[in-house]
Amino acid sequence: HGAIPIYLTETTMQTCRGVYPYLMPTPKEKWDGEQGNDVPRRTAALEWVVYDEEARELSVKDTLVRPLPVLHGGSYICMGFGFGQNMQVVI
Repeated sequence: HGAIPIYLTETTMQTCRGVYPYLMPTPKEKWDGEQGNDVPRRTAALEWVVYDEEARELSVKDTLVRPLPVLHGGSYICMGFGFGQNMQVVI
């Protein structure tokens, strides 16, 4: 078992930092600054893989993947991915 890889651009990473701060790697937080007790965190083990926003293709576990811009509400653009023969499968 290992960390789940999350492939994203720097722009999306910055958005995720704001929306999901509890999933981001951070120094140990302190609960009650005066006492200095560590706060236990129970989150998924994620590996954040930031790729170049200009990348036309990525290699993910020996599979060629093509990032595709997708509107995700309003004017926010996130990335879908094409893969398979002739990039026929899109998620």
